[in-house]
Amino acid sequence: MSRREQLHANIRQEIKTVARQHMRDQGTAEISLNAIAKTMEISAPALYRYYDDRSALITDLIIDAYRAFADSLEMVSKAHADLSPRERLLETLLTYREWALAHPIDYQLIYGNPVPGYTTPTKITAVEAWRSFKVILELLVEAAREGKLKNTLIADPAFEITLPVGLKIPDFEPDIPTEAIYVCVVGWTRIHGLITLEMFHHLNMIGGDIGAYFRHEVNAFLTEFLL
Repeated sequence: MSRREQLHANIRQEIKTVARQHMRDQGTAEISLNAIAKTMEISAPALYRYYDDRSALITDLIIDAYRAFADSLEMVSKAHADLSPRERLLETLLTYREWALAHPIDYQLIYGNPVPGYTTPTKITAVEAWRSFKVILELLVEAAREGKLKNTLIADPAFEITLPVGLKIPDFEPDIPTEAIYVCVVGWTRIHGLITLEMFHHLNMIGGDIGAYFRHEVNAFLTEFLL
């Protein structure tokens, strides 16, 4: 990058840092370019040299969150490449929770309540969103190839599940087992549900170590679907 490009990138990063601070203090719905400009002690029009509008900033924040989340899952999956698919899934799903709790604003931005007045440009964000999904699906496909994935697919003609558009796994295409996709979706909804309940303090009533409870539920899920 040229010096000018680097300066531009640095200011964009500062804008995003301030935006995250505002969302942490006031909630994701309250993000405002004017408020960010005031905190940075610059004029609001100056901010528009870096982002065309509020939606462009939110999209950039969402992409950053998806990438950081996927990077974390990919890293732990690769770090445990010598383990079985089940053991790698356990480590990956535990990391899923750890990342969410360590980055609550980013997690809420991508999986929480929609930001009022903002429409997600799915053509831009979908590829980043599927990266984290892909990490888990790859491990389930590996388990299926090894004969360790139970066939628990719902036998209902009204039920159909297909690979989401844009999700590419070159090593396994074109015949990704439908069972692997199904288990991935079921696991994602369960894990996401537990983490969301914890993040908003709805699991406090159960008492004890919530981390231990989460590990128990992940193991229960893996026992249900994997040999």
